[in-house]
Amino acid sequence: MLIKLILTAGIVSFIFMSDIMSGSTTLSANLKSGLLVVVGPLLGTVLAYHLSTIKSLFASIAKMLSQQETRDFSLINEIEKVAHAWHTDGHRGLETVAQQTAHPFLRTGAGLIADGYKVSEIRKILASQCEMYFSRREAESNILLALAKLTQSFGFIGTVIGLIRVLGSLDDPAVIGNGMSLALLTTLHGLLLANFVYLPLYKKFQEHLRKEYKNYSLIMEGISCLAIGKSSRSISYRLHSFLGNEHDMTPREKRIIAFPPNRLAARAVRAV
Repeated sequence: MLIKLILTAGIVSFIFMSDIMSGSTTLSANLKSGLLVVVGPLLGTVLAYHLSTIKSLFASIAKMLSQQETRDFSLINEIEKVAHAWHTDGHRGLETVAQQTAHPFLRTGAGLIADGYKVSEIRKILASQCEMYFSRREAESNILLALAKLTQSFGFIGTVIGLIRVLGSLDDPAVIGNGMSLALLTTLHGLLLANFVYLPLYKKFQEHLRKEYKNYSLIMEGISCLAIGKSSRSISYRLHSFLGNEHDMTPREKRIIAFPPNRLAARAVRAV
């Protein structure tokens, strides 16, 4: 919800700043410059990248903006559930719990354990999937960076077009005014669009990829520990030791880490 509010506020600010800076320019000049800096870069990216990659980028952005970020603590809890199902119910319980998780790497790793793969083979398979997955996501982020650069470039192209019109009609003041409006507006709109939309999306997408890679590292370590037979409690302790960011946890999460449910139950029994 907060991300949607920030996005809406950014769009309103972009429109407001564009209107304030453009002053009393005509609607026709605004439309021409806007079309040049919006349509031109999009056509350039369609020529430079596969259409499937562009579609995947827009789907990833929509998912990133609408989906709530997965906390490290909740991911470790899911890994603990998988480990508990493996130790209590065997293959059937492991496959059932793995199918309920939203993390593809965790689902794949649990399936490999159920199929009897060794830990070295599991790590190799997951590493290959990770490399392919993040190479696709990196290609998507490059499209955002290309859009930011092309938008500014097309803004300067509009400036050159406007100056050519001005130099070709120095004897007509009306044409000079329209040419200068187009020349300056395309540069303004290109810079605003690049710095208010494409570059922030690129930075956010890169941060999202960094978070996904961190989740992959936790899953890889958890699956490796599970494959060699470690208990769910020891896996939990090991994964929590990798975080090192207790300031990001809620008070309830800190209490559970300090006193897991099994330890709390043991203390209650001793107290009785």
